Amino acid sequence: MKFVIPDIDKVIKQYQLKEVYNPKLINSAHLPGTLFSEDVFGPLGSEDRYTKFGYIDLKTEVLHPAIFDIIKKSSKTIYNAILGVKPAKIVNNKIVVDEAEGLSGIEFFKQIIEEKDSIKNLNPRIKALIDKYGDHLIISKILVIPPAYRPIHYVNGKPVPDPINEFYAKLITLTSGSFFNFPVVQETLWSLYETFKGLIAKKSGLIRGQILGKRLDFTARGVIVSAPDIPSDSIGVPYIMLAQIAMPFVIHQLRTGFSMKFRKPMRQVLEEVGIPVTMSALQQLLTKFSNELLQDQKLIDLIKEAIEEAVKDKVVLVKRDPALHQYSWEAMKPIPVEGYAIRMSHGYLGAFGGDYDGDSIADTDITLYTRINGEWYKVTTPVEKVKDLTLEDFAPVSEAS
Repeated sequence: MKFVIPDIDKVIKQYQLKEVYNPKLINSAHLPGTLFSEDVFGPLGSEDRYTKFGYIDLKTEVLHPAIFDIIKKSSKTIYNAILGVKPAKIVNNKIVVDEAEGLSGIEFFKQIIEEKDSIKNLNPRIKALIDKYGDHLIISKILVIPPAYRPIHYVNGKPVPDPINEFYAKLITLTSGSFFNFPVVQETLWSLYETFKGLIAKKSGLIRGQILGKRLDFTARGVIVSAPDIPSDSIGVPYIMLAQIAMPFVIHQLRTGFSMKFRKPMRQVLEEVGIPVTMSALQQLLTKFSNELLQDQKLIDLIKEAIEEAVKDKVVLVKRDPALHQYSWEAMKPIPVEGYAIRMSHGYLGAFGGDYDGDSIADTDITLYTRINGEWYKVTTPVEKVKDLTLEDFAPVSEAS
C-alpha cells in the first residue's frame, strides 16, 4: 500500500502554518483567518497563493480520511460502529455488534488500535495501516490547500465557490459551536477527501496537470511530409504552430521590431488597427492567429513577418517517439511554412526512425534558445512574465541546461 500520512502537527510547526477559523468565503481576502485571507495565504496575486498552506483546528479527535475511506470500503461493522449506527465491541478476539454495551466513535477505533494484534477478524488493510502509522491515523487538525487551487468561479456574475471551499467552511462551522456531531464531521471530512482526490487525479489533475503543462508550454506535434527543398539541418514548422511555441519571441518582436513590409514599427501597425500592445492582448492575438480566427489580412501578414524575424538564429529540439537512441532527439533550424504539416528533408528522416505514412513528430522547447554575439543562450523568464526581453532574461546554455 502506497500511503503517505504525515504528522500534521509536525507539518504545522515546521512550516509555521496559520489557522483558518472564519468560514466566510466571498470577499474575505482582507478578513483575518478566512479561507482566502491574506494574513494566512499571502498577498493577492503573489506566488504565495500557490504555495502557502493553512490549517483548520477541528477541536476534537477524528479519523484520518484515508483510513476512514478504507474502513468504509472494507468493514461495514467498524464503519457503522464509528458513526454510531450500530455500536460494537471486541469479544473473544473478534469485533461484534453490540448496540447495548458497545462503543462508537473515535473511542472504539482507539480500542482497535490497542488490540489490533489479537483481533482475528480485523481487515488486513486496516491492520497494515495501523501498524505503519499508528497514532497519526487519529487527527485533530487538517491542512488547507493554497487558494490558487480552489478559486471562486463566477457564473452569470454570481460567485460559485469550489466544493472544496464549501467543505472547509462546513467543517469550521461544525466544530466552532458548542454542540459537536461527530458522525457529520467525520463524513464531511471524508467528502472533502474524496473531492480532493478528484482534484489531483488523472492527467488533467493538480499534480500531473501542472507538470505536463509546464513541459508543453512550448511544444507542438504534427504530421510530417517530405520537403526536398528543406536543408537537412532545418525543419519546416507551420506559422500557426510557431505563433504559440515561439510566443515570447514573437511578442517581443511585435512590441519592439520594425516591419519592412509596412515600413513602420510593428507596434504602430498594431495600434492603428486597435490592438493594445500589452502582454495579454498580444497573447490573445497570437492564439486567434493559431486557431485561424483572424480575418484582417494586415494583421495576418504582420504576425507572419514577426514570426519570421523571431525565429532567426534559433534552434528547435525535434523529437520523434519512440526515442530509441540519441538521434531521435535533434536540434534543427526552424523555417516558417504555410499549412498544417511539419516539413522535413526526406533524406534525414531515417535518423528519427520514421517515414511519410502519417507519422507525427514533435517540436520541443522551440525558440527557447537564441544566439547572442556568437554564443548560444536559453530563455530563463517564463512566458507569462516576459515584457521586453533583454539579456537578463537569458542564461548561457551551459548554465541554463
